[in-house]
Amino acid sequence: MRCCLALLILPVLAWAQPGERERLAVERQGLVDRFAAEERACQDRFVVTACVDELRVRRRAALEPLRERELALDDAGRRQRANDRQAARMARPPAPSTSASAVVEPAAEMGPAPAHAAAAISATLREPGAALAGGGHTQRALQAAERARAAAQRAEQLDAAQADLARRNAQRAVGGKAATTLPVPGAASTARR
Repeated sequence: MRCCLALLILPVLAWAQPGERERLAVERQGLVDRFAAEERACQDRFVVTACVDELRVRRRAALEPLRERELALDDAGRRQRANDRQAARMARPPAPSTSASAVVEPAAEMGPAPAHAAAAISATLREPGAALAGGGHTQRALQAAERARAAAQRAEQLDAAQADLARRNAQRAVGGKAATTLPVPGAASTARR
């Protein structure tokens, strides 16, 4: 029921939003001040807790309609901004496309790259609108190419480390220092468990 009512009054609230927000703020401040005065009066009574608890219930009930109206205003404002963004997006002319060779140049500067890094770069270039749409997309394509170059460097370092490890293992095998396995636990050690 409240949802349907809110949907019916959203256009009206969106139109009256600036004045409505000020009016709600004044009304809220008046209620807060009134309840603060009542709470100070409760402090003079013998049974303070019961008075304050009852006051909190009344305060919550009095502020709830204001909160609902503020939420409806916020929702209407969000919808209006979304509609404005959508309208601006639709009114904006398409961005001029750039040639693919201008975007491929940073990838060519990377030097030799492993196959998976080259695949990552070509996937970035094939991504719809990533590099060929112009504008901010070109920057994203350059950043993607930089990430791909860094990935290629990491892959080369990994390959070098693996080759070094294989070389050291081969030297150990030739020198007779083969790695030994750990001993299998005996029956006595498994019986303790």
